[in-house]
Amino acid sequence: MTAVTTRPPRKCLQLGCRVIGSWRGGYCESHSRQTAGGYNRPLEKFYRRKLWYRFRDRFLQLNPICQRIKNGKQCTNAATELHHLKEPKTIQELLDPKNVTGVCVKHHPGGVPGTPWWKIGIDYVPTVWVLQTFSQEQP
Repeated sequence: MTAVTTRPPRKCLQLGCRVIGSWRGGYCESHSRQTAGGYNRPLEKFYRRKLWYRFRDRFLQLNPICQRIKNGKQCTNAATELHHLKEPKTIQELLDPKNVTGVCVKHHPGGVPGTPWWKIGIDYVPTVWVLQTFSQEQP
């Protein structure tokens, strides 16, 4: 007698994708095709860690509008995706705000291992980044 196994439904691991299904692997059918024929992301697992989500939330808080410039004008859509200009090979590059732009889904070049040819002021507006500081209250 053979055992029948079923996979519990789960959300696709691609940022911004809301598809839920019982597929093999971490991505829905459309995103698994992109990653299978695409490129190897050495830090893929890091994108599921709390530190990444804290960085992402802070980045989008400071850069809420899509940073992409098209035809000389900045997009007015909400930034929902973080795009690395240079594909990160280290955690420092992954969390470097100078290597990241906030873009809307329409302007996110998914499946492309970075866009190092993008220029500030021509292809995207400068990133806003302010380190959080905490002061200790004196008694």
